[in-house]
Amino acid sequence: MTANDYVEGLIVGSLIGAEVGILYAPKRSNQTSEDIQNSSEELLQKAKNSMRRHAKNCECNGPSEGIKC
Repeated sequence: MTANDYVEGLIVGSLIGAEVGILYAPKRSNQTSEDIQNSSEELLQKAKNSMRRHAKNCECNGPSEGIKC
């Protein structure tokens, strides 16, 4: 496990924890649904960006540079 993997796992875990917290927060159901949708969209976008960044690193450096593709 590299430092980047650790940081990305920490970020994703934090976002998931935030969504769980939103589920249990005392709000009206429609506001909670909007919060979950916005948070989910943000999480999805961050995951896509992370995958693109890793794919770009593999293309630029290749497996011989120590990057697992």
